[in-house]
Amino acid sequence: MLEYIISSLNTSTILLVVASLLVYVWYRNVSRPAGFPPGPTALPVVGNIFELMKGPVHEEFNKLAKKYGDIFSIKIGNNWAVILNNLEFAKEAFLKKPVEFAGRPKNYSAEVFSQGYKDIAFATYSDTWKLHRKIGHSAIRHFASGKRLDKLVHSVLPKLSRALDEKEGKSFEPKEVLGVSVYNILATMCFGHEYSFGDPKLKYFMDFNKQLLEEFGNGVPADYVPILKYVPDKQTKKLHKMTEEFHGKLQKEVDAHKENYDPENVRDLIDSLLKEQENAIAEGSAEVDSLTDVHLLQTVNDMFQAGTDTTTTSLHWSVALMAQHPEIQEKIAEEMDRVVGRDRPPSLEDCGKLPYTEACMYEMFRYSSVTPVGFPRTTTEDTTLGNYAIPKDTWIFVNHWAIHRNEKFWDEPFKFKPEHFLDESGEVRQHPEGFLPFSFGCRVCLGEAFAKAEIFLLFSWLFQHYTFSIPPEQEGEFEIKLLPGSAATHQPDDYYIVAKKRF
Repeated sequence: MLEYIISSLNTSTILLVVASLLVYVWYRNVSRPAGFPPGPTALPVVGNIFELMKGPVHEEFNKLAKKYGDIFSIKIGNNWAVILNNLEFAKEAFLKKPVEFAGRPKNYSAEVFSQGYKDIAFATYSDTWKLHRKIGHSAIRHFASGKRLDKLVHSVLPKLSRALDEKEGKSFEPKEVLGVSVYNILATMCFGHEYSFGDPKLKYFMDFNKQLLEEFGNGVPADYVPILKYVPDKQTKKLHKMTEEFHGKLQKEVDAHKENYDPENVRDLIDSLLKEQENAIAEGSAEVDSLTDVHLLQTVNDMFQAGTDTTTTSLHWSVALMAQHPEIQEKIAEEMDRVVGRDRPPSLEDCGKLPYTEACMYEMFRYSSVTPVGFPRTTTEDTTLGNYAIPKDTWIFVNHWAIHRNEKFWDEPFKFKPEHFLDESGEVRQHPEGFLPFSFGCRVCLGEAFAKAEIFLLFSWLFQHYTFSIPPEQEGEFEIKLLPGSAATHQPDDYYIVAKKRF
């Protein structure tokens, strides 16, 4: 009897200890660090994922900010994240403490796609990262200004014109026509080849990016529960297969360029990167061992992947907004006729001479907020933000969409209004407070100058030569709806318009 009592007591004690440990682990898992910003209660393992699935992430962040304040915290899987919903906190983090807030989250899909964080976009802040960003910036600079970029964009305009002329008077979805133009420009810039609109190589790139966004835009299970990388599911296996194939195609381009590389004849971005690598080695860079072919390939990958999708999305927004606002489109056409005429395409020398057109483009950036919450950063050390303590490796998100809708900076912020970017004299407000479509600080978008110049040339040319209107059957019913399913980009869903050539 005594043995039974002791045995039962021991069993009960063990169960109590196990239960206590489970409660303690659960408490530690969901308890915020000391001095951390407030936020909703998190669940073990999954955190606040379910709360963020209720609607577009930027809108859910905005709702949480109204309850917890402009700086609040959530848990994404096993990772604590701080959300900055106003410009003041974002400036304090990225401008006043740029190094402390310059890290990148580590997650499985990013590691796979970047071949172990050997790119610029996903790599964390380090001397190697700074060197590769410098090399990438120098290489891009050759194409981001002057006649070289004019020539690059102008080369695709006859193909774009033929494609639009074929659609004239018909109701059509413009994304593919716009997208193939952007991919043509970026592929020519990166690889030095000109492509026809029906080229299978160009179609492969477009299909790859589309599939990557659709299937992996919100990550894979191992991104949220890291241990799952040891139990790869069907989605994760597909990610490996797709990226290996894509990197193989890029590597063939790099190898071909190395075979006939001439430093005196820089033909494209790959040649430019090879030359910058050569210069860095000659200068005796301390990080010379990191100047590998994989790093070069990943810089090309960064430029090509980021530049194609966001630029296509921006132009997709542009056509929809102009069809929705014919009176604004008419003003752009009038300015183009008056300043540029129709006998030549616009060039970068026209920047500054087309204030209303430029204001419309900047307003499109603000209104669309193509990257609504930006790419997350992490803290590289324990730091502070406002009155809060922010531990090392905390994820940091900036809600660009909320800042672009803040009444403090924009009157009628939910209205598409080019006047947001015109001063009293009718000149363009280039960098108004509360405008950050390409982020800012040391992690500002590497291709910002190129993207703005490329979009300016395409945007102004489109409305110089065509009028886009709502199909008659949709009059009074046309609405720009968001593409469902992706938290990464703020994309319009498919819509139909009619193009008419201006004579």
